[in-house]
Amino acid sequence: MKLKKIASLALAGIMAVSMLTACGEGTGNGNSGSSSSEPTAPTGYTATIYSLLNSKSKSVMSSEASNILSLAVDASAKALDNDTFKESNKNLSAVDVQGHVSGNSETAVSEMGRNVDGKWSVYGIKSGEDDDITDYSLTLNDGDTKVFVMLAPTSLNDTQINSGVAGIVNGLVEDLDTNNKTSTVSYKMSADRELIGSSNAGIYLIAVAISMNETAKA
Repeated sequence: MKLKKIASLALAGIMAVSMLTACGEGTGNGNSGSSSSEPTAPTGYTATIYSLLNSKSKSVMSSEASNILSLAVDASAKALDNDTFKESNKNLSAVDVQGHVSGNSETAVSEMGRNVDGKWSVYGIKSGEDDDITDYSLTLNDGDTKVFVMLAPTSLNDTQINSGVAGIVNGLVEDLDTNNKTSTVSYKMSADRELIGSSNAGIYLIAVAISMNETAKA
């Protein structure tokens, strides 16, 4: 079953326009009508996930709260908050990883992907660990932001979910390198999550945005 038209419109309107400039460009304080060149301190879910990353990940990547990412995740959760989606995802603890999900969840995820110019990758968190993730892929060019979507059932506790998210991020950035003879390369991450449905029988929609910037050395 396809998502309702209104869901596609909501995702396209907020995500396709905003998300590709998301990571680190929001004000982080809810004042969406203004912008600032000042960096936003990692707060909320961004800070939670960044604190759980391993030392290697932290050595190549900083973190910054993104109001735009937060708005996009919130809009997506609201668009997907319907009985059909929740019913099709009630057994998410058994969902496959690397974007291979079954039934209506695959339709939902593909809709989200198309609305962010195909820059979404999808992971299912099974038990709070990333043991089932066998193939990571993250290639970024200067100015790119890629967003990785994760779905987790509320039957898992926060510790399980957050450690699973951090494990996936560690895998994604494991091979990133900031050493370059001709340029300085920096990476930055933002994270957010929203609940779809109820806390005792719902699904968490989690998104991690990773961006890359390259500056030529003098």
